[in-house]
Amino acid sequence: MPADTIHRLPIGTVQPFRAITAGRCKTYAELRTVAAALAEAERQSAMFADLPQPTPAERRAANSFEVRVARLAAVLRDGIKDNEIAAVRKVDPTRAGTLADLLAAAAKALRRIETALRRTEAQTLLIPV
Repeated sequence: MPADTIHRLPIGTVQPFRAITAGRCKTYAELRTVAAALAEAERQSAMFADLPQPTPAERRAANSFEVRVARLAAVLRDGIKDNEIAAVRKVDPTRAGTLADLLAAAAKALRRIETALRRTEAQTLLIPV
């Protein structure tokens, strides 16, 4: 890798070497493109370097939320067995309407959360942290 290409990259950058090894950089022009993209990503992420880091309490809250989402997914999966809605057999028929309303409200909240998480993921892909 020519020195004029590598000197612009942060110390410890291994992506160009991985790209060469994987055969994605077969020419000098491709290597320069990879290096330029990495330098641009670094420049963009530097714009956000002064953002405050999450506190330990915020990290615990995020981890707790992730655990609760995993539990919720498991509960919902348990409601469907062999492509049949097993929840129907487990529910008091007189409360079925109320539970359906609760699930509809939860589905709306889940869609909002999913949209926000997808937006966050897209931003992270555009501007690596």
